[in-house]
Amino acid sequence: MPELLAWILLFAGSHACFALLALSQERHWQAVGAAAMPGHAASRGRLCGYAGLALLYGVAVAREGAGFGSIAWCMLLFFGAMTVALILSWAPRRLRWAAWLLR
Repeated sequence: MPELLAWILLFAGSHACFALLALSQERHWQAVGAAAMPGHAASRGRLCGYAGLALLYGVAVAREGAGFGSIAWCMLLFFGAMTVALILSWAPRRLRWAAWLLR
């Protein structure tokens, strides 16, 4: 059970990082229906998103070793990016929580 919980938390982190990266673009910010984008939101979203992905890489490698941890991290990148892309195309308002983080 702890193994499953760790994978769920890693996926949630990947999803959150890609949501922050997506909302650093004006087009996606407007799609979620948030107020006008603050000037610092784009740079803060990119910084937090990339730093979070680097942190997730470290956690995946620490948990699984260099070989499988790198592959697992790539898998997490794919699934995290795919879920954000699908949410942005079908129900973008569900990412309002990420816009709230960037205020």
